[in-house]
Amino acid sequence: MKPYIPCFSALLVFTLCGCIPESGQSSSSSSTVSSGLQGGFREGESLVVLRANSDAIPPTPARVGRDSNTNRAYRYFGNRHGGEIDTPTGQTAVSNPQYVGWIVGCHVDQMTDQKKCHINPRSDLSGAIMINRVSAAGKTLLWCVIKHDFPGRSARVRVDSHTVITTDYEGCVSGGTARLLTNQIRQGSTLLLEYVEWPYDYGRQSEYKLGGTRILAEELFRFSRDRSPTLFSN
Repeated sequence: MKPYIPCFSALLVFTLCGCIPESGQSSSSSSTVSSGLQGGFREGESLVVLRANSDAIPPTPARVGRDSNTNRAYRYFGNRHGGEIDTPTGQTAVSNPQYVGWIVGCHVDQMTDQKKCHINPRSDLSGAIMINRVSAAGKTLLWCVIKHDFPGRSARVRVDSHTVITTDYEGCVSGGTARLLTNQIRQGSTLLLEYVEWPYDYGRQSEYKLGGTRILAEELFRFSRDRSPTLFSN
């Protein structure tokens, strides 16, 4: 069984899954508290407050900035350990191949009380496209292809011109194969996924541009894990 992703609550999707709606949509809003802040993940960040149109969800303080090397916008949160890296500005959901963004963070499994951490690639069209379970230190434990769910079939993953990696019947790889895939994605340009969705017994392929952002995602994971709560006081 694939690992649980904290991504399915309609009320929490805008903060947990990197699905913060664009300005003008009614499901959430944001307001900037202060700008040009130092001492965060990168210089010149803004402190914003994200609000959902539901009294059940408290306002979420976040630091927002842009990485100068990749020109990717990012955010990380004051009331939970996690963050997001956006796809490039102006990138549309129908672009092919799609650019990869990232969802990073940890949550406590309510059934086991164990901390589970992830550095998951996402796209604007599909949301999270793979699960990358990592340890609290950021070491890769597992990769799974999310759309793969046909019994008795394997998914396949290829980064650039590397040898194809074949998953188990759950669409997952672990151990040394998972760590090999992480190293390829760190250095790679293109991610190709082949998965089999029930009830269609044939492989479908999706291609994504990595844009050199995996290392940035790992850095944001470590920073958001260790960041001081004082970053979110104004």
